[in-house]
Amino acid sequence: MKFNWVVAHPVSLNASVVFDHLDARLFNELQPPSWLAEVKRNDGVEVGNEIWVQLHFPVSGLWKTKIIERKETAPFFFIDESTVQLPFGMRYWKHIHRVVPIDNQSCKIEEDVQWESSNPLFGFVLNLGFWFMMRGRRKTYQKYFGKIALGVD
Repeated sequence: MKFNWVVAHPVSLNASVVFDHLDARLFNELQPPSWLAEVKRNDGVEVGNEIWVQLHFPVSGLWKTKIIERKETAPFFFIDESTVQLPFGMRYWKHIHRVVPIDNQSCKIEEDVQWESSNPLFGFVLNLGFWFMMRGRRKTYQKYFGKIALGVD
């Protein structure tokens, strides 16, 4: 079963500044509690970099994803994709991280998620969890980029 959706987060900063700060520090801020998942490897967001996450709940397993593409001009984006090692019940994962300018002082971060499940019922439940997790990032983005805007980098 295939799933695809986009969650957008408004940010009151220039798009290039926001894209420059989509980095390991932000990734650490976005991490769920350790009882859900633990980062085992985080190389960064350049093409070829890998991120490995050990999931604990609601599924268990090592999730390996790789940055396959990156564009550093508007609309900015990078893509992580996983087909090699995914947790139980997942066959494919692609996450496009876009930063789309609205005007010179604001933009939106779009999380475009495309993934496949090997089981429709399991996929539906897991998809709901992914969607809520991405929606929940809004407060973290606001706090993180609020510090950037204040120069508390």
